[in-house]
Amino acid sequence: MKINKQIIFYLLFVLLIANFRLEAQVTIGSNIDSNKGSLLDLKEKAPESNNSNATRGLLLPRVRLTDKDDLFPMFETSPGSGAANENYTGSLKDEQDSNHTGLFVYNLNRCNGFGKGTYVWNGITWDALRDVRYLDVPQILSSNQNAELLDANTILIRVPSGTDLRPFTYDEKLSIGWIPSNLSVSKDNNIENTIGTGLTFNSNNPATWANPSINPTIYPLDITTMSDVVYLDCNPDWCNPFISRETTVKFQTTADECGRSNNVTIRLNQTNYRLVIKKTNYYLQQWGTRLRRGGRYGSGTFTYRFLITPLKPDGGWDGDFNDLEEQSNAVWKMAYEEKEPNIFSSTGGIPQMGGQEIIDGATPPIHYYKPERNLNPPDSRYKMAGTFTFSDTARIQRFYPVEVSYVQCATGFDKSGIVNGDGLDPALWGDQVLSHTDQDGNVFYSAGYGTAGRWMITNLAAKTYAENSPAYNAGKTLIAFDDKPVENHDNGKGKYAYQVMGDKLTWVEVD
Repeated sequence: MKINKQIIFYLLFVLLIANFRLEAQVTIGSNIDSNKGSLLDLKEKAPESNNSNATRGLLLPRVRLTDKDDLFPMFETSPGSGAANENYTGSLKDEQDSNHTGLFVYNLNRCNGFGKGTYVWNGITWDALRDVRYLDVPQILSSNQNAELLDANTILIRVPSGTDLRPFTYDEKLSIGWIPSNLSVSKDNNIENTIGTGLTFNSNNPATWANPSINPTIYPLDITTMSDVVYLDCNPDWCNPFISRETTVKFQTTADECGRSNNVTIRLNQTNYRLVIKKTNYYLQQWGTRLRRGGRYGSGTFTYRFLITPLKPDGGWDGDFNDLEEQSNAVWKMAYEEKEPNIFSSTGGIPQMGGQEIIDGATPPIHYYKPERNLNPPDSRYKMAGTFTFSDTARIQRFYPVEVSYVQCATGFDKSGIVNGDGLDPALWGDQVLSHTDQDGNVFYSAGYGTAGRWMITNLAAKTYAENSPAYNAGKTLIAFDDKPVENHDNGKGKYAYQVMGDKLTWVEVD
């Protein structure tokens, strides 16, 4: 009995000492005292000259974290269930979140926003101790020079039209690559023509393409130009230069370890890009002043010269002849250079950038701009007011720059010395400059030129016939001219044409 009591005494003493050491400082891996500043000191031996004290390390528990903002799977009913157990519901969650601040684990899950690596719980969420490699969502990519990623599921390939300024070759290529590279990709054989009649292929139609076998896979695109539907110098008055056509091909990846896959639509879009600048009234200098400088694929420029017409007596513009009309299915930029100061009071609201990218074949809207002229311009007859230059914003130019120059046609003139010819005896006209009022109240002027006779020096602006006119007596009425070109009106009859009014030409045929 005495011996047993001694044994019991010594056992109790050892337990007390051990308990004291556990509550103070602990060394694991050797019997060497722990460093004074540590609660737990892992070491195999005393520090050597290089300060190493072990040949092995701390192995953290390996878990598969399942939620960035919860202590899962620690408090899940079962790993991956997403349901909290009885110790992690209601107010208990906040308590457990706080109590486990500083919890370290090595995560093996690469899904749900995680990557492989060491994470620490900061009391609210799991933080990676360093940059970890996330498992990328499967992607299908294209390295084609004309490729544009519209969204995660759509790639646009802008195929040159062959009828604008972009270089065109018959050996365009489509490159299909994907990540992760251990997945495989299949092609949907349902090829769709989504805009117009679709692209025209000389050979190697996408319907014949095999599934991608290597990463990346290159598919030759043997596509024809759009010369079958649009011409190089297409005039928008008799053809539509803003045409698009499109064929789509779809690809799909297999699922990754997270069960994610990706479907991608490749849009092979062929659009002809144009910028059209002209005057609103197309009987006055619409195309007659259009010149192109430079070669087709050089630094060509379309140039226009618009005339600034005189002001009306009330200070307004003389008709709408100076409106600038713009139509484009591509974004352009504008630069204005003033040539003669004080002719224009403003550039008429022409923005520094305009137009829009239209690739669905729709006709772009027409925008109208009218530079405002000073009411009292300087003596600037035949002088150039300024130049507007419109050019493409794209890196690869799609249309010629357009240069529009406004030239002062005439200004007001001194009317002193002009004699009112209304009711004046023609015998008294002589060589004087006379003013005349027609049946519509319009004023025009005439001058005598000796033996050459008397001539009008301003255009006649009448819109109706005078009562003593043979056409008036014959009951003829003026017919409004709409869309038929003037040159197509010659059907063997003589005709008299009056001035341009707005966007119409008033004319009458005479038997």
